[in-house]
Amino acid sequence: MELAFASSSLKVLVPMDAVREVGLRPLSTKREAAAVLAVLAQPSDVSEVWSERTASSTARVQSRELDQASMVIRDLTRHAQRSGKPLSSTENAVLHTCLNSVASELSLVLEISEDDARDLILEQARSTPE
Repeated sequence: MELAFASSSLKVLVPMDAVREVGLRPLSTKREAAAVLAVLAQPSDVSEVWSERTASSTARVQSRELDQASMVIRDLTRHAQRSGKPLSSTENAVLHTCLNSVASELSLVLEISEDDARDLILEQARSTPE
């Protein structure tokens, strides 16, 4: 399988028998994209304890699932809103990694720019009161 990246001229070849092993999956459907946006709007119960938030975020990121990355975006965004303090550098890096990943996929599925997808994601994550 040849993977071409829209943002660069980079191409990666992955043997077909290794597709699952490297974590490739089909692009989300519009229905799955709507479900991801719904996850962002759901209430969340985020721990005030940094180590607990980090453990939860790390486990979700390692799953490589879009809905799990969306939960990380939602939870860290809401924590920053509630606490009124900036996220730690580690949490901020995790948030931006997840945001870029989800925005990249949603931009393809919804046929919008990555910037518009990022704005939509953050609007959803910030808009729902706890």
